[in-house]
Amino acid sequence: MVCRLKKSLYGLKQSACQWNIKLHAALTEMGFKKIESDTSVYIYTNEEVKMFVPIYIDDITIASKSTTAIDKTVEQLSAHFKCHDIGPTVHLLGVGIGRDRSKHLITLHNISLSWIC
Repeated sequence: MVCRLKKSLYGLKQSACQWNIKLHAALTEMGFKKIESDTSVYIYTNEEVKMFVPIYIDDITIASKSTTAIDKTVEQLSAHFKCHDIGPTVHLLGVGIGRDRSKHLITLHNISLSWIC
């Protein structure tokens, strides 16, 4: 007897590929386009809004000047996936992100990951 999966399951080799296919379909349906230089970054542009969405495995960061556009995008993604909004980005891939909104400054710095070990 041979069993064939109709859906890929979390933890299997093909699950990452299936996740990427599903996420790509959802983002393109929402109007995002994958950039050619880095296939893990999507961009949405119209006359008023520009959004950047870098993807790292199953972590999605949304960057835009428009908070209403970000909220709308999170709402649309929630229709496709189970999402958790954890607020403003404090660190991303080992890089700390600091903001001084009054001076319109963003600073990037290394994060020591020695506390993980």
